[in-house]
Amino acid sequence: MRRTLLSASILFTMLIFCGCEQLSPAPSQTAVAESPTNPAATPNMEVSESQNLTQTGSVTATEVLSSTGAFTPTATGTIVDVELVSFDIHMAAVLPSGHTKLMIKNAGDTEHGFVIEGQDMQQKLESPLQPGQSATLEVDLKPGQYNIYCPVDGHRGMGMLLALTVVAQ
Repeated sequence: MRRTLLSASILFTMLIFCGCEQLSPAPSQTAVAESPTNPAATPNMEVSESQNLTQTGSVTATEVLSSTGAFTPTATGTIVDVELVSFDIHMAAVLPSGHTKLMIKNAGDTEHGFVIEGQDMQQKLESPLQPGQSATLEVDLKPGQYNIYCPVDGHRGMGMLLALTVVAQ
């Protein structure tokens, strides 16, 4: 999953810096699919028996990012799945700007919190989540860099942080 996110992030960054509307990778570039029945496989992608997602046409930046399954673009913004686990935060490292609904779940075995800060804003959950609990946090993201971390009992210092890049749509 992290390899897929990294590949999508690199492809998207290349797209932004090239100023291109679409990206047409060489046939040798592949991304690992979650399973042969990956719902992220769009009509211009094929899933082989070895579970590689092979590009057969061009894709837009949103298709590259959303194909990771880490977030879902909607008519009113973006929905992002976030999992808090033992000293790690699982979510997309690159997101589009705009209204964003963070669906946060504590999938770990200890209490965790959630803070996002950057671009002159800071928002956090009102209280920590116990194991198995979920919460929603809605934010308006501007293009730029953000830090996401768990503020509970030194968890940030133990690696529970994430650098988020938000790109203009």
